[in-house]
Amino acid sequence: MGGRKVSVVIPTYRDTEGLLSTLDALSRQTYPAEFTEILCIDNTPNFELRDQAASLAPAQLLHEPRPGSYAARNRGIESATGEIFAFTDADCLPEPEWLAAGIAELEHHPDGALIAGNIRVFAEDPERPTPVEVLEILTAFPQERYAEKDHFGATANVFVPRCVIERAGPFTDTLASGGDNEFGNRVHAAGFPVVYGRSVVVRHPARQSLRALLAKTRRVVEGVHVLEKKGRLPAGLSRKAFYKDLRPPVLACWRLVKASGPGNVVRRIRASAALVIWRYYRAAYRLKVMVRSR
Repeated sequence: MGGRKVSVVIPTYRDTEGLLSTLDALSRQTYPAEFTEILCIDNTPNFELRDQAASLAPAQLLHEPRPGSYAARNRGIESATGEIFAFTDADCLPEPEWLAAGIAELEHHPDGALIAGNIRVFAEDPERPTPVEVLEILTAFPQERYAEKDHFGATANVFVPRCVIERAGPFTDTLASGGDNEFGNRVHAAGFPVVYGRSVVVRHPARQSLRALLAKTRRVVEGVHVLEKKGRLPAGLSRKAFYKDLRPPVLACWRLVKASGPGNVVRRIRASAALVIWRYYRAAYRLKVMVRSR
């Protein structure tokens, strides 16, 4: 096993603890270390991790002062020497076979592809997950749907060879959100398949609070709206999503309550309440963004 050099690209912003957890997980990879380089890109304006570079070894520490994780990822792409890029985030925990499995998936597509890996969300305390953690575990990061229906992968777990980026281009670094979608759609438009990698596993911590979930929602809604205004997503997408969000999520709540998985029935009922709040908050925020841009 081995032979193809892979560059792991990890943007980070004031999350040293999360970054160290990710690097610890990467130290356990079964893929040969001699064919692996790890690039951590500090996205703070003043390079806050500069003095900690030695403690991150063998990972290389880079700096990208321009704000945004996509700018940071592009900085990693510019410095990487591998023929394959593996993207994840600081706080994600790749399984030991992650690199080997991602590269094996790419071997099935010798002309190039984007592999959207499996993202498994977990609670900080599996015995006592918060309602929002239950909601995240059951609904967040549907990578299979992203790959097969929407032609992209969340960059918490994406593999792509250098030849694909050379043809489709890097991430759009002016975006604050939605760059995963935009990049994947460019890859798809360039003629490369976007494939779900079930065996390519990264574990991702769930958001614990409604405040954190709503903050993410604002970023995503803004990102989708920007891409739509630039013509990179279908016109009217935000409006259609707004009307869809207005529908009572009765079936979604029922599925949450009946789902097997984290927490007891009471916790899943509370998760369904969080779902209702989240859905209508998203609708209200979409409306605000659409009205503001007129």
